[in-house]
Amino acid sequence: MESIGTITARKPIAAPDESSDTQFLLSVLRVATLRAKLAANELDSVGVALRDNLVTYHDALAWLRDVDLLDHVHFGPVGGAP
Repeated sequence: MESIGTITARKPIAAPDESSDTQFLLSVLRVATLRAKLAANELDSVGVALRDNLVTYHDALAWLRDVDLLDHVHFGPVGGAP
């Protein structure tokens, strides 16, 4: 417990808008991280199911399309000339 005569250093208080914007951005980044992990887990699940012959090639492609991850699977060079 502090005594009455003790002066403590305090953090500077950010402007209200900057602080709330920072908190909002941090929340959005946490959500984006969770979505990326979910997408990675879904890709892993499709790969495991395909490897273990639980789904066919076409079923795996349909699964990826259904969860909007087919665009993340590139079958050739990405972003460059062949």
